[in-house]
Order: sequence, then C-alpha cells, then structure tokens
Amino acid sequence: MYVYYPPPAPGGRPDRWTVDIYVLSTLHTILSARGDWGR
Repeated sequence: MYVYYPPPAPGGRPDRWTVDIYVLSTLHTILSARGDWGR
C-alpha cells in the first residue's frame, strides 16, 4: 500500500485543510478495509 500526499500549496507547504481531508480519507479507507477483513 503506497501513500501519496497531496501536492504542496503555492507557498511550498501543503495546505492545512487539504492535509486534514487527506488524513481523514486515508483513515476512513484503512478502517473500511479492516472492517472488510473482519467479515
């Protein structure tokens, strides 16, 4: 499983909101996958 971070914001650093959304979506995907394994 490879993890790709969103591209940096124009300032050169990742946008905080984008990072938060990315982390939440990644955690959701991992938890969903674990739930599928538990069936």
